[in-house]
Amino acid sequence: MSALSQAYKGTKDESEKAKLLQEIRDAVEGLKECQDAYADMKPASAGYVSALRESILDKIDGSGGSDENVIVPWYNLHKVLAGLIDIYTFADDKELAEEALGIAENFGEYVFNRCSRLTDNQVMLRTEYGGMNESLSRLYEITGNRDYLETAQMFDNGALFQGLAHGRDTITGIHANQHIPQTIGATEEFKATGDPHYHH
Repeated sequence: MSALSQAYKGTKDESEKAKLLQEIRDAVEGLKECQDAYADMKPASAGYVSALRESILDKIDGSGGSDENVIVPWYNLHKVLAGLIDIYTFADDKELAEEALGIAENFGEYVFNRCSRLTDNQVMLRTEYGGMNESLSRLYEITGNRDYLETAQMFDNGALFQGLAHGRDTITGIHANQHIPQTIGATEEFKATGDPHYHH
């Protein structure tokens, strides 16, 4: 969705733009249909939208088990959230953009509700989670809903950020694909708050 929306924004050819917009519309409408159906089936999990069963998130945060064959569920879910926000940002079809944002907001509330129940987010943070803090901060910047900013902070890797903030090299030798998105997220949180002490 991110790639489609950015391609749409950068394409001059009207015929190509129309094809890209249709692909974007198909993605958004499909996700909306799935999100609504899941909310009807499991009202307590309204907002969740994924090809993964929720049990994998229970396994990752230590609240349950799962036989779902997925290694990094939050990393995958970040791509969905980021894609929806990119559609809102780059698609100049206002109705479609608003629909994408609505799905993202519903998902953001789901993540807020789920993470708010955790007694310890450190278990969840042991598994790669992409740029969840980045996308949730962007969602806060767009909507002004502080639930999303609070949730973004639940995905902060304090040990990494504190070291960097104090001039220590906490990044050499660690997995770049895992930690660069976290750092970009910290930057997005700073943009959203203007506060260098926002993190835990």
